[in-house]
Amino acid sequence: MELICGIDEAGRGCIAGSLFVAGVVCVGARSEELFALGVADSKKLSRAKRFALESTLLALESTSGFLAESFKLDSRLVIAHHIVQKSPAQIDEQGLSAMLAQALEEIMAHFAPICQHFVFDGNTTFGALPPKSISQSISLETLIKGDSLLAPIACASILAKCAKDRESVELDTIHPHYGLAKHAGYGTKAHYEAIARHGLTPIHRKSFIKSSVKLGLLESI
Repeated sequence: MELICGIDEAGRGCIAGSLFVAGVVCVGARSEELFALGVADSKKLSRAKRFALESTLLALESTSGFLAESFKLDSRLVIAHHIVQKSPAQIDEQGLSAMLAQALEEIMAHFAPICQHFVFDGNTTFGALPPKSISQSISLETLIKGDSLLAPIACASILAKCAKDRESVELDTIHPHYGLAKHAGYGTKAHYEAIARHGLTPIHRKSFIKSSVKLGLLESI
């Protein structure tokens, strides 16, 4: 049984908060089984529906014996997931592309003992390389609109977006003037207006804000 790890991210285009990249391996599951649960591109789901599906998916999460038993599960529907989080400071210091590449590499390294085929939603792998010790057996490819076409990617999309949503709600309690719970850190008009009034916080991506200044979205930082 060939396993596929679907990978997707949430928070790539945000100006505040972390980047989350999730990888999901599905065992004994056909795509239609997962899609029948309501799994879909997270952007097409309400926040409430995403969290409900997250609970469903985590209920299917493998036990500690998954790695040893993964190829003996017959048709049972089981998933395993791994989420990588990259902070605003890391993004500012090393760049978004480098953080995406690093996250992809961490997910490949995590699942390499059981999975050799990785598919990332989008059209670039950002130069990510598989673990050197087993690089010849690992493949990483991209799939445009993969979160609508491949169930493991759709699952990863949901888990990554829920992680981002949860962080945004938590950050909103710490920095209540920016509306983070509503826009999840994206560069909305209201968010830029809040930055103009209250300034930047440690959870803002300074490199992204500087680009916004150049574009005239903010007068200064």
